[in-house]
Amino acid sequence: PMPPNQHLMVTGNIVSPGFFSTMRIPLLGGRDFQAADGANAPKVVIINKTFASRYWPAGNAAGHRIDAGNGMATIVGIVGDIKQGRLIDTPEPQFYRPYAQDPWASMAFVIRLRGSDTTHMGAALRGVARDVDPIALPIARVLTMQRVLDDATASSRVLGQLLALFAATALMLAAIGIYAIMSFFVARRTRELGVRIALGATPVAVLSLVLRQTAALAVAGATLGLAGGAVAARALSHTLYGVSASDPVIYTTAAVTLAFAAFAASIAPARRASTVDPLVALRTE
Repeated sequence: PMPPNQHLMVTGNIVSPGFFSTMRIPLLGGRDFQAADGANAPKVVIINKTFASRYWPAGNAAGHRIDAGNGMATIVGIVGDIKQGRLIDTPEPQFYRPYAQDPWASMAFVIRLRGSDTTHMGAALRGVARDVDPIALPIARVLTMQRVLDDATASSRVLGQLLALFAATALMLAAIGIYAIMSFFVARRTRELGVRIALGATPVAVLSLVLRQTAALAVAGATLGLAGGAVAARALSHTLYGVSASDPVIYTTAAVTLAFAAFAASIAPARRASTVDPLVALRTE
């Protein structure tokens, strides 16, 4: 059991029976709240998996008593973790109290609909509340869970779009740089390439020579870039959601994209080098 008189900073919600099934939060142990958990019944509380595993690692949290803010209550169930704040945060200990034992003046209804059409949902819900009590049951706003998720990830999406824009700009500049370097390489080695062709080198061999030079530059750049990207990913890991900072797919995609950009940028200088006229090349000196 937890040490006596230990005080913890734990977030909590007040819910009614059926909340966990509606939100598809799995019940991992014990029981859900019931209609019998009323105002005059013994106080009960449900905790999440993180709460249970942190303070009762042996798996015996059910049956213990804690003070969840409204007096001592018995833990009757353990449910899965959910995110109360930001999606990128790690799960924290949480508790749930039954609404009937701690009613609040304001509340939020969670409703699961059949189908995906939510066009008339707000009007229908306001109509139901108006029929029950138009004065005591005003509805402040109606949101879909998709809208809640979009709002929660808005800043991350903007950051991701900015990073994608910067990455695309960097890739374009890298391609331009590779093209300029390879064009300079071909221009500086025009005489050498002409001599190679005059001595019997085939256009395919010259083309291969230039592309090997490009491949060496691309490999060196990709190695340095991936190493720097891994360091930057660690620094930005707190802003990532649903993506690992060491996701191999992302690094593989980046390397393949860079290789394709390097090939596309060098193909024109390579073809130009493979068609060098030996006589013209020798006259350049």
